[in-house]
Amino acid sequence: MVAEPDARLGERAVAILGVRDGQSPPTLDDQRAHLERGGLAKQKWPESVRVVADLPSNALGQGPEAPAPPAAVPPLRDRRQGR
Repeated sequence: MVAEPDARLGERAVAILGVRDGQSPPTLDDQRAHLERGGLAKQKWPESVRVVADLPSNALGQGPEAPAPPAAVPPLRDRRQGR
């Protein structure tokens, strides 16, 4: 999942999916049904799906981690002072 800019909301959730050769990609409805069965809260569901040919990964097969947006991490002095 990644955030995509949205004119009305600021951001919206997009599921990025890699699909193996010969397989058809799941639809947005397929993804939502799967997440509902798993009990994930609806506000965390993707609002769209993008299919890519290849997902980047490291030697362990893990995807890259995006850094937290600057507003999500308060400056160190504020955290120490409890603000």
